This record gives sequence, C-alpha cells and structure tokens, in this order.
Amino acid sequence: MRRLSLWRVTRELVARYATPRLLIGIFVISTGAGAAVWTIGEFFGTAAGLGVATFTILAGLSIPLATSVSWLGRRHRQMEARLVLAEEIGEIGFWYGATLYSAQPDMLLVVSRLIRERRPGVVVELGAGVSTILIAVQLRQLGSGRLVSVENDARYAETVRQRLDELGLTDWVTVVVADLVPYAGPGGAKVWYDMARVRDVVTRVDMLLVDGPSVAFGEMVREPALDAFAPLLTPGAVVLLDDAKRPGELRIVRNWRRRHTHARFTLLDTEHGAQLVEWSGQSAVAAAAHAGA
Repeated sequence: MRRLSLWRVTRELVARYATPRLLIGIFVISTGAGAAVWTIGEFFGTAAGLGVATFTILAGLSIPLATSVSWLGRRHRQMEARLVLAEEIGEIGFWYGATLYSAQPDMLLVVSRLIRERRPGVVVELGAGVSTILIAVQLRQLGSGRLVSVENDARYAETVRQRLDELGLTDWVTVVVADLVPYAGPGGAKVWYDMARVRDVVTRVDMLLVDGPSVAFGEMVREPALDAFAPLLTPGAVVLLDDAKRPGELRIVRNWRRRHTHARFTLLDTEHGAQLVEWSGQSAVAAAAHAGA
C-alpha cells in the first residue's frame, strides 16, 4: 500500500480545489494596504504608513485565512479518506460517475470498513448513489453478500442501474424503486418509502444505511427508517444514519433513543456526522408501529 503523505494529500487538494475566497481577499487587502501606505505616508511619513498598512493586512487577512484554513482542513480530511478508499477497494469503486449523488468520502470510508468488519449478508441502503457502487464493489471483493438499494426517483434509479451494468456489478445489487407514500407512524415525517415494494425483495437486514429520502421532503423525513425496518433487522444488525449533525437528524436520533431503548447509539466523527445504531432486538413500540402501518 502506498504511503499517504501530507505532501501527496496537499498536492491533490491544490490540484482539485482552489481557494478563490482567499485569493480575492489577498488582492483586495493588498490593494487597500497599498492605498493606505500612500495616503498616510503623504501626511504622517513613510513609517506611519507602513505601520497602518501592516495592521490592515494582518487584520484583514484574519477572516479569509481563518475561513480558508477551516475549509482546507475539511478538504484535507475528505481527500485523505478518498485516497484511503482508493487504496483499499480501488478508485473505480469509489468515485465512478459524476452523475451519481455521493455521501462525503469520510462517511463512505465508515461504510466500507463496517462492511469489511461485519461482512453483512444483506445490506439495504436508502438513497442510491456512489455508495451503491462502493458497496457492490466491496461485496464482490469479499465474495459474499447482497445489496438492496431503495430509490424513490425512477429515472435516477435507471441511471444507477446503467452504471452497475457497465461495471459488471448487477449480480450484487438489486435497485428497488419505491415511491414515497403518506406516512402516519410515530414522529414528524409525512411521507416514507412504500414498504410493500421493499418487502417484496427484502426479508432480513444485517446493515441499513439511511441516506434518503432527501430533506427536501421534510426535515424529519428519515425518522421512519428505524421503525419501518425494525421487524427486518437481525439481532446484531447495524444502522447508519448520515448527516447526523443536522437539526432534523439530531431530533430523529433523540426520538429513536426514546422508542428503542434496547439499541446502542454512537455518534461517529465524520464531517456531517454519522449515527451508528447497534441493534439487539425488536422493541414493542417498533413492532406496534409496523403492525399499524
């Protein structure tokens, strides 16, 4: 395995990500500093002008520099995660197809390592995208397992199927189109996937990745995931909720904790947050919610 040096990651960042905010800030501040030197130098002398210019540059650069350092830190983290994924399972499995939606690389790395460690027999993901390719490649490398990708957008699901076919991964994945239908279960969601379509294909779940539906359908739209899939989760199954730092997802996790006291919850350190739920069995609340759906 090639060594992931700081130089290599930095070179990738510079090549792929510009920082126009910083460059514009430097240009504007430099121009202002030059004007300050000339103006103050005319009235108070060169030394005073240089002092004011220096203060202007340091004060003015603090904001764009702080912003850019924070931004570069996040990009460094994502690039490093991407390089690790490329080393572990191959570039084509991670970043194939710009037309596919993608979770952040650090989230995908968490998914990849969970699959490698736990070797789930059946993986279900809510919301197809680059993760579909990554999981399918990894299952093929492991030589076992199956992925069911649930997607509510039929046209986009067809795009994903085409990518899978091009990569020879169709034997490892079933893409299910499940419309969003009215939901009257616990929580704040108004719609959820048509579970009848899901249950036509899925009878058990060892790993559930929740990255859909889109928040465009409501801040709490992903809340039904744990209740809807509880009867299908095997003992020891894991659930992974992406974007767990968003306000809606924070409320979702609080509600999950109240309704599923037997489960173990761990917030993983990714840029957008990843909530890991380790399942130990089906709660009475979940069973009742499912029966009434």
